[in-house]
Amino acid sequence: YHQLKNPESLNDLKEYMGGGFKSVWVRLKEKLRKIKCRYENYLCPNEGYLVNHRCVQYLGLDILLRDGDKEPFVLEFNKGPELGFKTAKDKKLKCGFILSMFHCLLKGDISGFDEII
Repeated sequence: YHQLKNPESLNDLKEYMGGGFKSVWVRLKEKLRKIKCRYENYLCPNEGYLVNHRCVQYLGLDILLRDGDKEPFVLEFNKGPELGFKTAKDKKLKCGFILSMFHCLLKGDISGFDEII
């Protein structure tokens, strides 16, 4: 990630930030919980449809960390985030995500994805 000046994964971000990561992660999760509570009725208004169906939509998330206190700001959610690979590490991360997503769908267990927020 040093060539891109952007961390490519949460582990890269942890390494880059050192001990300050946990505080940022807690604040970001709280903001995402608030967004989820505010918009969940708009995101999935037809709950009856999902009773016997398995479907998923993944979203990309752009955040900004303010210099100094590293306060996280949610800039946007991306409906169709980039899944092309920029590096070998990026490929491993995205392929792992896709495989995990399908594994959860096939097992009918999405608890691991909902765990974050």
